[in-house]
Amino acid sequence: EGETEDKNPLPATLPPLFDTIARRYRMFPKAAVLAALPAVGTLLSQLRAKYADGRVQSPIFFTVVQAPQASGKSFARELSDWLLEPVKANDQLERQKEQEYKEKARKAKNAKEQPDDPHAIVRCLPATVSNAVLLKRADYAGELALFTFAEEIDTIVRSNKSGAWAQKNDIYRMAFDGAEWGQDYMAENSYAAVVKLHYNLLFLGTPLAVSGFFKRVEDGMASRFIVCHLPDNRGEAIQKETPLSIGVRNRVAAMVKRAFEEGSQKEEITLSLPKTLAALDKWQMARIAEFDRDPDNFALDILRRRSAVIGFRAAMLAWWLCDRKESQVVTDFALWVASEVLSQQLIHFGEDMNRIERESLDKMKNLERKARNGRNGRLLASLPDAFTKSDVIVARKRLGFEGDVTYVISRWLRKGLIAKSEIDKYSYTKIEKN
Repeated sequence: EGETEDKNPLPATLPPLFDTIARRYRMFPKAAVLAALPAVGTLLSQLRAKYADGRVQSPIFFTVVQAPQASGKSFARELSDWLLEPVKANDQLERQKEQEYKEKARKAKNAKEQPDDPHAIVRCLPATVSNAVLLKRADYAGELALFTFAEEIDTIVRSNKSGAWAQKNDIYRMAFDGAEWGQDYMAENSYAAVVKLHYNLLFLGTPLAVSGFFKRVEDGMASRFIVCHLPDNRGEAIQKETPLSIGVRNRVAAMVKRAFEEGSQKEEITLSLPKTLAALDKWQMARIAEFDRDPDNFALDILRRRSAVIGFRAAMLAWWLCDRKESQVVTDFALWVASEVLSQQLIHFGEDMNRIERESLDKMKNLERKARNGRNGRLLASLPDAFTKSDVIVARKRLGFEGDVTYVISRWLRKGLIAKSEIDKYSYTKIEKN
């Protein structure tokens, strides 16, 4: 399971930057690559590509790193800080402008002296950001993606129980799809706007805390999150990251800086990935074939759809990193991400999803059975004590029912509700129940 079993090893050749990440965090390279997706997606905010269904996708990723306490999951903070260095440096400048504006506004004696709002673009937000501030940041950022890192997913769970935070899961679901979100209040002290929300998330947590976040696996959150877990290395010597040479560090810094500059432009960067789409379609057909062989594995059919979308979004990043070319490296990366996402989602959510689907199907079958029995009961009550098959056909039409009359009569016979006439095989009599 996870890193200890290589059922889905990393591709031999990874896109630049992801290759460096895998080598730097060699103790759990797969988790490191998946944890990097939200940060790289934030850098390359303006990438846009049409998926197989015609919907335009942007590089939005939700990743949760699950691991026991003191097992090294905090590597993700250093990783995201490293990748988002230019975004955070720009945030600092924007926050200074915002603070200066607030000071001037506070000192202004009247409305005429009020300074103009600089509309500061701050993109890295704390885990406890309020809905109003999140909306304001998204409005000012426009099409640029926001980013939140939560050292402990428990923070999200606790905050989600309180008033202003209560909608957060709904907001996350909309953000994953780049959907419109907003609020319209009369009060001046609350921010009102409608935005297309682009929001990347990276959360860390212990298995218990992560399960607390995904309490309802049927609500759509489970299929939107990439779950990567670290092996339990308690009792083992601490492994250190592989240091990067000065040359590699400089090349990575230049790549990150260029990604930030190009990804922060006002113009969208539109790309096309026909080979990758074809490969992902083939991958999905293989998963459908698996489901046909194991029709009780409902989770496989549910989860493979968004796993393919996430793989496609990963290909968008790989395309830019591979000199804006759809090389085999791009397609291989998309297939690996889709496979790894699906595999981990099935491990973490598959059993619960299958149980819920089975219960739902059983409930539906019971309702259908009761509905049939109810109709058939009314049909029998409408007939005289002695009746023929023709009488049943006429009565069914009169009541507006459909179906095979022979099947209904055979059910009544099996249940002992009627008896066949000894004279005519198409005539029957009701049996009184004491």
